[in-house]
Amino acid sequence: MIYQNHIVHTVESSSEGLLNVVRQLSHDAELDDSSSIFSVAKILVVSHDIPSRLYETWCCRVLAMSVARLEEYRTSEPIEMTVSECLTTLLKLGRHIAKQLKGNRKTELDTLQEKVPELLLQQDVIVYMLQSKELVSPQQYLQTYDRPLNVVLDSDLTWPIATRLYPYN
Repeated sequence: MIYQNHIVHTVESSSEGLLNVVRQLSHDAELDDSSSIFSVAKILVVSHDIPSRLYETWCCRVLAMSVARLEEYRTSEPIEMTVSECLTTLLKLGRHIAKQLKGNRKTELDTLQEKVPELLLQQDVIVYMLQSKELVSPQQYLQTYDRPLNVVLDSDLTWPIATRLYPYN
């Protein structure tokens, strides 16, 4: 979905495909100036082993949302609840689009704002999530993904160090 100042992109792919998309977003954010839409990208969720796809084909729609909805979003809920609600809304939108006949999808996508406005994310919520420090950027996600995993075993923390009673050669 393409809004006036934002883009919401749902990607369903293999782990390698998702990682390539995140790497490209990170690369684009580093190259572009701070006013670019890629410089403030956030990742809501990366899931693995999804049984079926909701969005069978790639499509996009420009949404001309009214300016009246651009006031600042305020909530007392934690960001996790807001993200969960947004993901639920995107899943419901995917299910709604998947139910449409293939020949009827184009007209259905063109009339999303009139028929199912409750399934479209509000711009003020998107701005709230983009400004959140709790959500990770593509660069932060890759730093965590590429960092080696340092596991401390319980046996490393015990004192005195365990000795074998019957050493084997």
